[in-house]
Amino acid sequence: MIRNIFIGTIILLLLTSFQQPKPKSITGKWSLLSYTDVNTGQIVFTNSIPGYYNNNGITYQFTDDGEKGEISGNNFCNTAFGSYELENPNIIKEIYCGGTEMYCPQYKYIRGYSLANANKYNVSNDTLTFTYKNNAGVMIFLKVK
Repeated sequence: MIRNIFIGTIILLLLTSFQQPKPKSITGKWSLLSYTDVNTGQIVFTNSIPGYYNNNGITYQFTDDGEKGEISGNNFCNTAFGSYELENPNIIKEIYCGGTEMYCPQYKYIRGYSLANANKYNVSNDTLTFTYKNNAGVMIFLKVK
């Protein structure tokens, strides 16, 4: 009996030692600082876009358990919502985004921006960086306090 408990404990320890840790959560409220326009390759700083400092820019609330999460927020005059999945090492996938589709003159500034194009992420202090598929560009968000 003791031998069976010992063997069971060893098997349990071996199985749990090979599990990957959960990906790093991106939970929090984040505002877009800059992005790469995938059409032109130009880096665009959103702090130069009208309304950015009035919380009318691109601000998202990410909420996840380290694996699956939801997005809500605003893109200038529209609301946005969606879901995503996180995997190790720093992979974001299954990004679904939807929202309202009101006309916003500010959108002329963000023609090449799309969260759905991201496939990698990195959280460092108060900065969240998404890298586009095929390394076509990046989006940099700052944590809203």
